[in-house]
Amino acid sequence: MTTMPAPEREVSQDQEEAYQSPEPMIVLMRFLSELWRMPSVKKAAWSTEEGQAELWVMMTEEHLDDQDRIHLLKRDYGSRGFFPIDVHVVNLGRVLENSLPSSKVLFAK
Repeated sequence: MTTMPAPEREVSQDQEEAYQSPEPMIVLMRFLSELWRMPSVKKAAWSTEEGQAELWVMMTEEHLDDQDRIHLLKRDYGSRGFFPIDVHVVNLGRVLENSLPSSKVLFAK
């Protein structure tokens, strides 16, 4: 019994253009994973104000080494040419959380 190969499907140019690489989301997930691993980071939240993506990283107290690490992660993310995000590191010992803009919590620990 011989089998015929499946006919090749033609892929239209619209279908090719509709495919978007998952790489930006993978890089963002790695960024968030690194934040999760930092003991000083207690919460991360996401907001979009006037079309601008903003990531709010909340710490219970100031931790300069982790703040530097967060800014390096942001720079690495931005250097890949993905959509821009503003990263705000917030010391909850100095700023009341309810004074921050409305946002969706990504994680809290």
